[in-house]
Amino acid sequence: MTKPIIKKAQKVFISYSPNMPENIQIEILSILGVDKSNTDTNALFNKINYQTAFLAGGHNLDNAPRPTDFLNSSQNLKKTTFKLLNELANLNSYVLAELNTELPPNDSYPSFPLHGVENQLAKLIDALTQIEKKHSKKESRGSSQKLSAVIVANNLQSIFKEYTHIKHENTSTRDKFDPLTLYEKKEAEFIAIVMNLYRNAWDIKKVRRLLNDNDKREKK
Repeated sequence: MTKPIIKKAQKVFISYSPNMPENIQIEILSILGVDKSNTDTNALFNKINYQTAFLAGGHNLDNAPRPTDFLNSSQNLKKTTFKLLNELANLNSYVLAELNTELPPNDSYPSFPLHGVENQLAKLIDALTQIEKKHSKKESRGSSQKLSAVIVANNLQSIFKEYTHIKHENTSTRDKFDPLTLYEKKEAEFIAIVMNLYRNAWDIKKVRRLLNDNDKREKK
C-alpha cells in the first residue's frame, strides 16, 4: 500500500508578491486600454500585487486537507493514543518509581501524574472520535487541484472589469466554436500576464480553460 502524502499546508500563511517590472506594468496598462494620466495606477498595481502574493502562497489552499485526510490522521493518532493508554495502564511499579526519580518534582505534581495523563489521553481519544464523525459525512471527491489559481483568476477578472474600457459583449447565445470576443481575449491576456509574474505557465488558452472548467464545476 502506497504511503499517503502528507499535505504540508498552513491554515494561516504569509506570502509576498514578486516584483513587477516596469515593462510589465506598461503592458498591463496597454491591455486594459487605460490612460495612465487618468487612472490611479498605484491602486491598480496594489490590487494586482495582492493577487500575485496570494498565488505565491497558494499551495496552502491547493494542499488543504480533504475530509479523508482528516479521517486518516485522526484514526492513526487515535490508534497510537490507544496503544500508549494501554501501555500506561499496564505500567509496573518499578518503572513508575523510576519515573518519579527522573522527572523533576514540583508543587502541583510531586510524583508522576499517571492518572492525569491517562485522563488527558482519554479526552484526546474522544476528541478524535468527534473529528471522525464530523468528516466521515463529507464528500472528498471533486476538490480543485488548482484552487488558488481559480481564486486569483476570478479576482483578476473583477479587476479587469473595473479598469478596462473595452465593451463587454453578450455571449450567452453564441456557439461554443465561435471565436472569443475582444473583451474575452484581453481579459485572458491580462490574467495570463499577471499570473506569469509568479510562474511562467499561462497563456490565453490555458486561462480560458481554467475559467471554463471552474464554471462547469460550479454548475454541477
